[in-house]
Amino acid sequence: MMRIPLFLFFLSARAQPVPSQGVQEPQVSSYNSFREQVGFCRMQSFFTTSRSSSGSVPMFLDGRISFGVGLSSLTMKDSGVMACGMCLNVTSAHRFFSWDAELTRWLEPQPPDRWFLAMVFDECTDPVCGPGYLDFDIYSETQPVQHGNPYGVEWHPVPCPVLRNEYFEYLLCTAQTCHQQDPPSPSMEHIATTVRYWSLTIRNTRVPLCAVWVLLDTGSWYPLRLENAWVWDTDTFDLSKNMTVRMLDQENKTIEDTLLVKQGTISPAYHGGVLLHSSLIQN
Repeated sequence: MMRIPLFLFFLSARAQPVPSQGVQEPQVSSYNSFREQVGFCRMQSFFTTSRSSSGSVPMFLDGRISFGVGLSSLTMKDSGVMACGMCLNVTSAHRFFSWDAELTRWLEPQPPDRWFLAMVFDECTDPVCGPGYLDFDIYSETQPVQHGNPYGVEWHPVPCPVLRNEYFEYLLCTAQTCHQQDPPSPSMEHIATTVRYWSLTIRNTRVPLCAVWVLLDTGSWYPLRLENAWVWDTDTFDLSKNMTVRMLDQENKTIEDTLLVKQGTISPAYHGGVLLHSSLIQN
């Protein structure tokens, strides 16, 4: 099996990198009211107005992860890993607003007196989002723009704090589900037919994944792409049958999992996406 270079994960990730040393300077970051959107990474649902309504992974729901962030598209593409769901240890942030546990109101600016963990929820493609840029997704209808955005933000990737009894999660979407315009689907009937366009978002991972392949009823292994939450366009296949997922993680471990889509749970919060839970404990 081909091994993919894993060079960026242990590097500090700050703004304006010095390529020869892999060191990056502290940066200015921004706030973004990320409400009722799933974002590029599909780590939260369309019903998100607070942490508790986000339908996110367990470590975000219980506060082990303090914030979801949008990561610069340049950093995501150059990382050598699938950055969605990656955890970031933020060790410095000045003039930082909002430490409300529900992320629904702005508090007075308070420089964090300790590090905190963030998770990559989205891709930031705006011109301001240079290498290492973080866009803090906070569920408030107002922005503290009169006070300015954070500055002096420093971070580096770290393993996510999964518990010993926690599993991988999968979100399966088809061409008719998981889009803003799709109505919430109440049943599993939409997966009983063959499909061509689909995506499989792998969530609640301890370390980033470097590559993912899926074995379908066609008998062929298909590599999943990073773009659009790993969408793959293939010959039609029947999602009512088993699919086997093979993952290569950042620690160079190969993990294989077999999923039966019919045993998943339909999620109206993801407009008909199917949530599947692994039988594999991560730790």
